[in-house]
Formats: sequence, C-alpha cells, structure tokens
Amino acid sequence: MSRVKKSFLELASVFSTRLGRKIALPILLVLALFTIPLFFAFRIEAAADQAQAKVENEDWATHTLHDMVINLRGEQIAVYEMIFERRASAIASYQTSYEIAQAKIDELSKNEERELATDPLEADEAPQIRELMDLQVKSHEVVSNRIIPAVQMPEPDITSIELAEIEVQQIYERMMDISADTNVSFEENRGVILLNQVESREWASEMMWGSIFLFVALGLGVAAYSTRKLVLPLQKVTEVSLQIARGDLSQRVEIKGRDELADFGSIFNDMADSLERQTSQLVNEKARIRSIHQSIGDGIIVVDRGGVIVSVNPAAERALGRTAKDLEWTTNIGIPDLQAVLTAKIVESEMVNCWEAKNCAKSDCPSHGSRDRRCWLQCGTFCYNQIQGTFREKRDACERCDVFLTNAVIRFEQEINGVSFSGQAVPILDNYGQEEGKTIVLHDVSDLRRAKEDAEQSAAQLAVLNGVSRAAAGSLELDTILDASLASMVGGTVADAGFIHTVASGSNEMILVATQGIEDSFRDLLAILPQGTGCPGHVIESGGSVLENNLDQLGAAARLAVDAGFHSYVGAPLKVNKEIVGVISLVAAESDAFTADDKQLLSMIGIKVGMAMDNAKLLEKTVEYADQERIKTQIAGTLASGFKIEESIDEVVDLMHGLVEFDRISIVIEAGNKQKVVTPSSNRPLGLTGKDNTLLSTNTAASWVALNQKPFITGDIEKDMRFDEQPLLVEEGMKSQLNMPLIVKGMSMGSLNLACIRTDVYDENNVRTLQPIVDQLALSLDNQRLFEDISRAKTEWETTFDSASEGIVMVSRDHIITRLNSTAAAMLGGKVEDLVGRRCSEVLHQTSDIPSSCLMRQACESSTTSRGEQETGDGSILEVVVDTVYDNQNSFIGAVHFLRD
Repeated sequence: MSRVKKSFLELASVFSTRLGRKIALPILLVLALFTIPLFFAFRIEAAADQAQAKVENEDWATHTLHDMVINLRGEQIAVYEMIFERRASAIASYQTSYEIAQAKIDELSKNEERELATDPLEADEAPQIRELMDLQVKSHEVVSNRIIPAVQMPEPDITSIELAEIEVQQIYERMMDISADTNVSFEENRGVILLNQVESREWASEMMWGSIFLFVALGLGVAAYSTRKLVLPLQKVTEVSLQIARGDLSQRVEIKGRDELADFGSIFNDMADSLERQTSQLVNEKARIRSIHQSIGDGIIVVDRGGVIVSVNPAAERALGRTAKDLEWTTNIGIPDLQAVLTAKIVESEMVNCWEAKNCAKSDCPSHGSRDRRCWLQCGTFCYNQIQGTFREKRDACERCDVFLTNAVIRFEQEINGVSFSGQAVPILDNYGQEEGKTIVLHDVSDLRRAKEDAEQSAAQLAVLNGVSRAAAGSLELDTILDASLASMVGGTVADAGFIHTVASGSNEMILVATQGIEDSFRDLLAILPQGTGCPGHVIESGGSVLENNLDQLGAAARLAVDAGFHSYVGAPLKVNKEIVGVISLVAAESDAFTADDKQLLSMIGIKVGMAMDNAKLLEKTVEYADQERIKTQIAGTLASGFKIEESIDEVVDLMHGLVEFDRISIVIEAGNKQKVVTPSSNRPLGLTGKDNTLLSTNTAASWVALNQKPFITGDIEKDMRFDEQPLLVEEGMKSQLNMPLIVKGMSMGSLNLACIRTDVYDENNVRTLQPIVDQLALSLDNQRLFEDISRAKTEWETTFDSASEGIVMVSRDHIITRLNSTAAAMLGGKVEDLVGRRCSEVLHQTSDIPSSCLMRQACESSTTSRGEQETGDGSILEVVVDTVYDNQNSFIGAVHFLRD
C-alpha cells in the first residue's frame, strides 16, 4: 500500500510543476485518445468470450442429448427383454435407464429455460425438448401401467402386451427422430456462433493495429516537442559549466521564463556562488591547519610519496634537535632507524585479510578472497556492517578500522637523544586510496614507561586470577579444578605452598582435598582438622580473608605451619550461596611475604573456586540424574520386550541397583484371590510362601499397599512391627523396608517390595525415583494378564472353529482364502492346507460338485453380504451365507462364508 501511495504522490508531483504540465499534458491527451479504440476492442473481446461460452453450452447440450439417447436405447432393450424373454431383472434395468434419461431431459429443459430468459431468440430447441419430455412420460405410463403388470402375471395376455409394445416402440421412434433433429439444430447453432466469434476477433485486431500506428505518430510528435523544451536551456547551462571548470568562477547562467528550468538556472547560479565562497574558505582553512600543526604537542613530520620531508612542526624540531629549515625538502633525517620508517613500504605478504581479522562470513563481500589485501581500495565492502562505496565515501570508516590501522599504519618505538618516543607512520591517501605520502607522529612515552612498570604487578595478579578462572572454566571435575587453581596461585604469587580444605554440611571437621608444594608429613597433619583450629579454622570463624605475616606470634594456633618451616599465611573462605564450604590457604617461608593485595586477590579467587565447586556438584547431580534416566529406559525396554515378568526379573533387578539401594527384592502379583511372589535368582522366598510361590498370609506389607494403593516406608523394621513378614526380614538382617503398589487404571496389580540391611535408607525421593519403574511393572503385568486371556480365548476359538458341523471359509479383501475348517474343505473337494492361500473363485472353478453360477462365487467377486441356496452336482442342496467384514473406518477387509448341506 505504501508503494502505491508513493507512486501516486510522484505522479501528482509531475502536474504540480509548470514544466511537468507542459510535457505531461500532451502525452496524457494522446493516451486518452488511445483508450477509444481500446474500449471498442475490449467490448468486442467480451462478445467473443460470450460466444465461446455459448459454444461450450451447445457442446454440453449435444453431449447430454447423446447420453439421453443411449438411455432411451436401454429402455427399449429392457422392454424387449420383459416382453419376449420374460426376464424379471429387466424391470430394474428399465427403471434405471428411465430415471437417467428423465434426468438428462430435465437438464436440457432447464438449460433451454435459462437461454430463453437471457435471449428468447436463441432457445429455438425448447419446443422439441418439451415434446421429448411429454413422449417420455407417455412411454413410461404405458410401460408401468400395461407392460410391467402383464409381464408379472403368471399367464399374461399376449395380445395386449404386443399392442402396448407397438405403441411404446412408436413413441421411442418419434423420440429418436426428435433427438436427431435437436442434435442437428445444436450443431448448426454451434457453427454460427463460431463464425461470429472469428469475425469479431478479426475486426478487433484491425482496429487495434490501426490505432497503434496512429497514436505512435502522435507520440513521436509530442516527444520531439518536449525534447526541444529541455535541450536548449541545458545547452546554455553546459557552456557556463565548462567556463567555471576552467577556473572562471564569475560566470553565471541567464535566467528566462518561470518554469523549473528557470529555477534550475537560479540554483546553478547559487551553486557557483557557493563554490566561490568555499574556495576562499579552503584557503583560510589551510592557514588554520598550519597553525594547529605548528602548535601541537606531539612531533609531526610530513613526507611525500618519494620520502621528501614536506613539513616539520616545532615539537618535531625539539625531538630531533634540528630546525625545520634544515629538514624540509630533504630526504635525510639524520637518524637511520627513523629514516627507514620514512621510506618503508607495506609488504603485501605481511598484511592481514580483513575477513579473517573480522571473522566475517560474508562471501559476497568484494574483499572476501581477494588477492589485494588493501580492502579500502575495494568498493562495496561490508565495513562496519554497512555496504560501503568508494574510498572517498568510506574514508572516515576506513581510517578508524582496526584492519586498516594494522595494514597501513607503521608503529615503532625510537629513542632519540635519550628520550623514548612511541611513533606511528600514517599514510596520506588520495580520494582513490592511493598513498601520496606519510605523516610521522612522535609521542614522548617516558612517563608511560614508568606507569607501565607500576601496572605490571597488577597484571601479574590478574594473570593469577585469570589462571584460576581458566582452571574453573576448563573442567567440571572438582579435583581437577582445585589442583589447577592451587597450582596457578602458588606459581603466580610469592607463596611457597598452598592447600585447600573443604567442610561438609553438618560436619565439624575440615578435610584436606588439594595441596601444592608441601611435604608428606605436613600433609598428613593437615588431612583432617577440627573446625576452629589452625589458620584455616580462624578463616571460618572470621567469615572473611585472613592475613598473618608472622606466624611465630600466634603460638599454638599456627604451630603446625611454623614447625613445617612457614612463617607467612594468607587464607580466604570458599563460599557457595553465602555458605562457607571450605578454605583456601597460601603459606611462605619468609615473614612479611604477603601484602593486602594478595589478601584481596585470594578473596576473589575464593569466590571463583566456590563457584566452580558449586558447578561441579551440579554436574555430579546432572550425571547422576542422566544415569538414572538411562537405567529407567533400559528397564522399560526390558519389561516391554516380553510378556512374562519371571523371565526378565533378574535383568530388571540388576539394573535397579543403579537407582536405589536394596539387599532383598520381590514382586507380588495379584492373581485372583491369590498373591504370587516373584523373586530373582539371587533371593530366596521368605517362609510365608507355599506352593507355586503364593503368599500364605494376607497380613503383609504387600497386601496392605495393594489394598490402600499407597507406598509403605519404614526406616527401622524392629521399631515398626506391623506385618507377618517383618520378623523374617529381621532374621535376615534387614533394617529398612519399602513397598510400592503396582496400579493400572485404578486397579492394583501387585506390589514392588525392597529391603536393606541399613536403617533409614528409603524416603519420598526413592518413591519418586522408582515410580516410573513401578508404573512400567504394573503395565507389564496388565499386558501379561491380557496376553494370557487372549491366548486362552484363541485356543477355545480354534477348537470351536475346527469342530463346527457346517463349512466355514474366511476370505480376505482380495478374495484369498485365509482360513477354513475341515468341513468346508470336504465340501470344496480338497484339503485345508491345499486350499488356504488360494483365490476363492479359482477353488470354486476347480470344484466339479458346485456349478459355476454358485452364489458363493458371486459373493466372492462382489464383496457383499448375501444368502441363498444352490443345488450341487450330486443333487443335494447347499446353503451359502456370506457375511462381509469391515474395519472401524467402514472399509471392507474380508468376508466369512458359511456352507450348510
């Protein structure tokens, strides 16, 4: 919509100008005249399309009339079969042919009514079609009222039937004649319509080409007129432009008229005035730049492309110890190293590719893959995420680009007269990116060198912190993180050794987990420390970092470190979610070895290591969860691979050891009024089981969870005696017990029962972990029960099927015998194994006792439900019943045939 609006505004703007109206109005007049023949051509084309529609309508009427005649022939044949062959089935054939013929006549009648409504002169077949309708009704009355009742009588009146037949045949002959005349009429109409259509199109083509030649000539005349209006003023502007280009800025254009060309002349004169002013400003700007060049604090030396010194500012004079008069317009600066910079050329092989430096994947950038690495010379590059033009257009972006600075700018350090300078040689480029010279800038960096030395110490501390950060980020294994972090700290500081203690939640002890640079004897003493003892204990009590540069004064608190030969200590807590989980310690043999900066550094390291410990624990939990999910998947696959729990119980139990701790396991299955116990080969049943491993007692935890449909957990069986099996479990040394119900669709299928020799092993977390396994077990038990019911029902059905006294044949959707009993095989004259897999009609064709017109053969080929009797070759009566079978989508999938003698 916005594009349409924009185009409309642009078109309207043409008419808003005087020059636009002078040019556009004649053209619009020509276009307006051109629409006149187009209007007539479109009208004639529409008439041709209407004629085409009439031709298609005549074709349809002819086809419909042909179908009607065919069905009239069918009526005649059916009447003949009723009268002379006495076939009762011909009545249905007659009714079908009559209904179709009547429908076709109705369609023709409605079509003629539509034509009559639109054009009364074109519906000339209407009387013939009405006569056909009347004759069709008349013939149907004779057949329905006289012929069909007479044929159905046991002893029909032959004379009256023959008279009725003659009358009907006369009607049909008349209808055939009318149909032939109507068909001829349709064909004649079609020819007339096609002839009119061809003539209309030829006339339209002649009109179109004549109008095109006429108005092309008018258009050329208008174009010549409009061009003359534009060319003459522009020639005058061109002459003045050439004079200005030669340097005569006083030239101006003579202005005539009041249109846009006159406005253009005025604007051109304004542009010339502006150019004259800008030229004057450039002269003044050059003077100001020279003033800045002379007053700037850094030394600046400008050379041309041949290495000749063009200018030197006072700061450069002071740095070089020579005057500008001595240096300018010479090529020797007097300092060999600096002289090499003045004449240095950029080596193509040492330049970097912009797409590599920027990590750019835009293969359509002109610089991508180019042999010339000077990307600033290539138009259309994607610098600063924008498509750039020529170097003049992208100069500002290039001069700030790091690729340009790397490739085109030469950086160097030079000591001149005992003063250190940091310098760079920046190329001076023309508008095409080619080098015209260099600007060498000399900056005094003596003060910066001193600041650099002060920053090196801070950089060393940052290096240690970065080393610890890399160690924490490079691995998620806690031992690796702690060892790598401790090695970075000891190697990057003045410490001689270091160690890390961790504190378990709810524990009163500090456990040594990592060491660096300490002897075995000292490590053994630090292995386990009570909280609150030693320097690490002092860190935990204070909750923050601790710095002690004279351990001898601490007495017993630092006795272990002093005895090991260390006299300085700095430590920081390891925190996870504001909770102290450990202490990181550094020690040195000298006194006063550490500073406040080391203390602050260690505090930051403590935060990093604490975060790494938290991540490692998170990883451990994630791996544990992934292992549990893998085991659950394996158990589900094992249970789903068979229909008997007893066959897969050992494999399931082995996998469950990865999910929960247990020393005894069993599965109780509800089987009617009994409870069957299934145990793995590694467990023997308790004394409460009888024959077939059925429970002898109903007062068991398994019965309780199955009845209440909720788990039972006890952390100490001896203190919570409720059920009959618990004394037996205690005798085997079991302390904890977990029983979970197996439920499917609200019905208890049994229970899963676990026991362990340790107390307080099971809780709600174990229940949540085992719930998917319990659900899968219950589903497997339900599938096992369903499989047993289906197997039993299948056996009973096969016995009944094979022993039936009547013949039963099952046929697929493609009429192949899939199953039959021995009775049916005997009736069909073959054996069961020989007949299965053969086509039904083929078997019947080879059976001599059953004629080829058997009802069973017809049912096989039509796939319809039917019933009938058939006399066989030996004179007996064979009753055949065919029941079709459909699926849930009401699609035919086969049939069942019953043969009764």
